[in-house]
Amino acid sequence: MSSGPLHLHNGGTSVILDFVGSSPRVEYWGTYAGELSAGDLASFVDSQVPAVPGGGIDEPLVVGIHPAHAAGWFGRPGVEGHRAGGNSWSPSFTHVSIKVDGPDGRHAKQGFVAEAATITSADRSAGLTLVDCIEVTDEGLVRVQSSITNTGPDPFELAGIVTAFPVPEGATQIIDFAGRWTKERTEQRTAFSVGMHLREGRRGRTGHDSAFVLCVGEEACGYSEGEVWGLHVAHSGNNVAYAERVATGQKVVGAGELLQSGEVTLETGATYTSPWVYFAHAQGLDALAAQFHRYLRSHEHAALTEGQLVTLNVWEAVYFEHDYATLARLAEIAASIGVERFVVDDGWFRGRRDDTSSLGDWYVDEEVWGDRLAELSVHVRRLGMEFGLWFEPEMISLNSDLAHEHPDWILGVRGRRPIPERHQYVLDLSNPRAYAWLVERIGAVISYLGVSYIKWDHNRDLIDAASPATGQATIRNQTRAVYRLMDAIKAAHPGLLIESCASGGARIDLGILEHTDRVWASDCIDPHERVEIQMGTMQLCPPELLGSHVGAPRSHTTGRTHDLSFRATVAMFASFGIEWNLLDVNSVELADLAAWVDRYKEYRGFIARARIHRAVHAGCLAVIGAVAPDKSQALYGLFQMERPATWPLGAMRLPGLDTTARYKVELIDPIVSARGRDVLSPWMSEPIELPGALLVNAGIRVPLGEVDQSAILRATRMS
Repeated sequence: MSSGPLHLHNGGTSVILDFVGSSPRVEYWGTYAGELSAGDLASFVDSQVPAVPGGGIDEPLVVGIHPAHAAGWFGRPGVEGHRAGGNSWSPSFTHVSIKVDGPDGRHAKQGFVAEAATITSADRSAGLTLVDCIEVTDEGLVRVQSSITNTGPDPFELAGIVTAFPVPEGATQIIDFAGRWTKERTEQRTAFSVGMHLREGRRGRTGHDSAFVLCVGEEACGYSEGEVWGLHVAHSGNNVAYAERVATGQKVVGAGELLQSGEVTLETGATYTSPWVYFAHAQGLDALAAQFHRYLRSHEHAALTEGQLVTLNVWEAVYFEHDYATLARLAEIAASIGVERFVVDDGWFRGRRDDTSSLGDWYVDEEVWGDRLAELSVHVRRLGMEFGLWFEPEMISLNSDLAHEHPDWILGVRGRRPIPERHQYVLDLSNPRAYAWLVERIGAVISYLGVSYIKWDHNRDLIDAASPATGQATIRNQTRAVYRLMDAIKAAHPGLLIESCASGGARIDLGILEHTDRVWASDCIDPHERVEIQMGTMQLCPPELLGSHVGAPRSHTTGRTHDLSFRATVAMFASFGIEWNLLDVNSVELADLAAWVDRYKEYRGFIARARIHRAVHAGCLAVIGAVAPDKSQALYGLFQMERPATWPLGAMRLPGLDTTARYKVELIDPIVSARGRDVLSPWMSEPIELPGALLVNAGIRVPLGEVDQSAILRATRMS
């Protein structure tokens, strides 16, 4: 096939590629460019050739998707590595072949619209072959996976491979996330200047502080306005993401797996395959997030479009204080208010009285439970609920039978133990015996207790994560083994669901979501903190995949106190659950909580199909809107986060509605309205009817005024 320009297109997104004399380079990615002839493509590519600046290289700078030092690129190289003696350190790949697939799945002709391309390039003198698979999904995401093969006669030490796409001059802002335990996904913004904005994750898991979705955008870009370009690495180990501008003006965003020294040595004929790197383009951060939401909803998670089951987790109810009578009574109360899944958290297994011991000893604790945990499971299921259980399979305590019997199964650099974290260490899952142990033990417990749901935790970073057998860094192998382990356990137990938890939200990415069914957004269920955490996490994940629990009035992690309406409203716009000792709750609060459970069940299917819109009004009021695909109905959660300097606030716009339709708008929170608040706007006493154009462009007065108050508005299109 000819190596002329190629137009990939799907889901409203175009990617124009060129190959002449090099590995692939992206000339354009963004909004669908329309039907383009071969002549259009050739002329467009010609129009993108930069001038040759004085004082630089004598040819136009060609920046491929793996930028090459050999081409005159002085930024981050796309492929890094070497052979013994430092040879083959600066590869220069030349295009070899292309295979493209069209919209009907058949082989497409050059220059025609295609959905995917597999591009082979090689540097024969360096002994390397590079294969890039580039796909445009039905949702308009562009994803790239690269494989590099050593065709030379001696080993090649691969230091890293990243995929980079260009972004235009108008991208002046860098938007990504920071965070820590119980404060995940805090948005941060930086000017896109000359140099590199580099985000490296070296924790062995995605990390509370990961870049998450790194975006660049126009100066005034926000949730609903401004052009934005974003990327995400679908990998749960070490990652790198960056935005870079060089002196000649080119801007790129790039990402890939971060390899540790010596982690990947390619013997002759061996191949390294990168994780998928996803690129997205849209008008506004909400539209960009919607592409990821549609993508996740189109996969196995599509079974969740009716919403997640209401889950009660016993952690903040009883912590390690387990006994049959307490949990059986808790289950009875939970069932009486409409809970559908009952999860026994940490503390059920042999010797586990606190967090200093027993990880790895996955046997029901005989002293605490005897046979009564099985009895509890039966009791829970007879009450009409599913039974769930907490595991932390990847971890091991030094004070455990498993560590005493198999100290060689603990990851660590030879001659020393890693620094402890959360009083625990990491089990070497690349060890076949350790892996088989987990498959057998977890499977036995699932079968014995009738477990249908696992909260899969991961409570420490991987420090000094080396193979005990070889001494080599092994985070890559560990991550791949975790994926295999999850898949093996789910395959052996059809219908089993797994929630990914990692000290809260430290492992949320498209890699782990290929193997799990939802994520735990944070160990902090203080609703004030959760608003920001959930809004940030929604940049990648739709709300139905985010576990969010109603806790006790006084938060375990922050000590702040909130009323039930605020706690429950925050959980409504996610996957609603409870983490509260209901044995201590009075009958009035239980009735209120039952009403919130009913309200969630009424709307969970709607929210799981809705387009999400976010806003921050007047710098103090957070808004999460769920709008039906046909815009016939919308729910808006309003969360007063700060005390404004002036009061009352100005009119608040309702994003996402049909500007050609007419809507009835009403306050639907029955608990709040029944109690009566003097801060409600006068119109809130009765529904109002207004044109969508006014609701979207002018807005309505806000019904809140004090910190940590909330309300839910419903907008319904009039027939």
